[in-house]
Amino acid sequence: MLKLVLPFPISVNSMYSNHGRRRIKSKRYRLWRAKALEAITEQYTGLPLSCDIRLQIALSVPCKRRRDLDNHAKGLQDVLTGTIIVDDCLIRELHMNWLPQSKGGYAELTITKYK
Repeated sequence: MLKLVLPFPISVNSMYSNHGRRRIKSKRYRLWRAKALEAITEQYTGLPLSCDIRLQIALSVPCKRRRDLDNHAKGLQDVLTGTIIVDDCLIRELHMNWLPQSKGGYAELTITKYK
């Protein structure tokens, strides 16, 4: 079992911006991703896992604004790819829930081997 605490993820709605006909990663997403990668390297030094996994995501929101829980999964799954797991297709089971609000917010990830 592996537990990680990452910065509160931005919504999938804010991950990309359009520039003409191109779709690129938004500045907010690039900043969040850099912080998340830094947090991962502080907490995990092993090789990426290549087995099927179960991912539990618990999110503590930074404010009372209404949010859709599932809109925050994509960025977290993408940042795990290449660092914690070889590919996000290895996530065979995904569970998400809200935690109480906290200043700044955070994401608590629990990764276990899929059975």
